[in-house]
Amino acid sequence: MDDFIHFRKLITPSIIKVLFWISSILCCVSGIVLIASSFGSYGSGAPTFLIGFCILLLGPIAARIICETLYVIFQIYENSIAIKHTTKPKPKESK
Repeated sequence: MDDFIHFRKLITPSIIKVLFWISSILCCVSGIVLIASSFGSYGSGAPTFLIGFCILLLGPIAARIICETLYVIFQIYENSIAIKHTTKPKPKESK
């Protein structure tokens, strides 16, 4: 708990994973809705179908790329902290 209070443990990487799944589900649902609406009387046909199909396929991939990019930034931070703890500073020489 002390690490959490003093910002030594980050919660953002966990939040990024949850946001990825939420955005992937939203992309799939919106793609399916657009595909289904393209067959209705109010849909515009082929363009709506293609846009829905692209969102259904490319939306989760784009969300994954964005989330991975953000996650890598936090991994770099955690690795730099680990390197800091494994390397010991050299003792100062007395004059």
